Amino acid sequence: LLGARFHDLEDNQISILNNIISSYINGDIITQEDILYAATRNITYQKKEPKSVDRKKADIILILIYLTVFFVFIFLAFTAYYRTYVVKSINGYIDANMTVVRAPYLSYIHFTKPYELNQSIDKNETIAIARFVDGSMQPILSPVDGTVFKINVLENEFRDTGEPIITILHKDAQLYVKARVSHLLFKKLQIGQVAKIRTMNGEIFKAKVVNIMPAQEIDQDKVKVVQNIYNQARSYDTVILEPSKPLDKKFLNTTVSMTLDTFLQ
Repeated sequence: LLGARFHDLEDNQISILNNIISSYINGDIITQEDILYAATRNITYQKKEPKSVDRKKADIILILIYLTVFFVFIFLAFTAYYRTYVVKSINGYIDANMTVVRAPYLSYIHFTKPYELNQSIDKNETIAIARFVDGSMQPILSPVDGTVFKINVLENEFRDTGEPIITILHKDAQLYVKARVSHLLFKKLQIGQVAKIRTMNGEIFKAKVVNIMPAQEIDQDKVKVVQNIYNQARSYDTVILEPSKPLDKKFLNTTVSMTLDTFLQ
């Protein structure tokens, strides 16, 4: 005689065992399908808990979405405004009225005195003597009152006809801005508009448009010896701007940028 005892049975296992024993006592034949049916009938599945929504996290995500849309809208609006109303220079610089004194002929140049930058020069003052190769000489006079801006030749240096000797900044010359802009922006420009000028060291001042010129003046185009039939269209115009207040001469011949907002002008 052999006996057996089951230990640590779970509820579903006890239920299956009771089913098998009851069927055996009742004289029923137990098949594999009966056992599987009893097993599956007693399997219980854990109910899934509905996930709770983190309201705070959802609000943060929603705020981030709104902020992203807002900044994208601002960026697109700024870009559209800039392209529609703002004129920006391709390049610009500070200029002033100057005169370049040149060699009259093939000659050696002898200065009458040692000139320095910013030194005053009077009109009709003898700046130098041009000694020609045949031994003759000719005085070189200053055509204007002004100051020395640049000395282009050394003492006793040889110069060809028309080569520069000295550059004179006119007396009381007012500095102005020359800026090149795309010809596509020409229709936005008008005399009297006020632009912002930024210097290389970050200083900003205002200047008024006083003249708008084509890329090449017509008289210069007409005097060409040979006309180039393949000339491209004039892509850039030159804008002359007068500063709202006199500029220091330290800015002369320096690079600047021009930004002109035409919306309120």
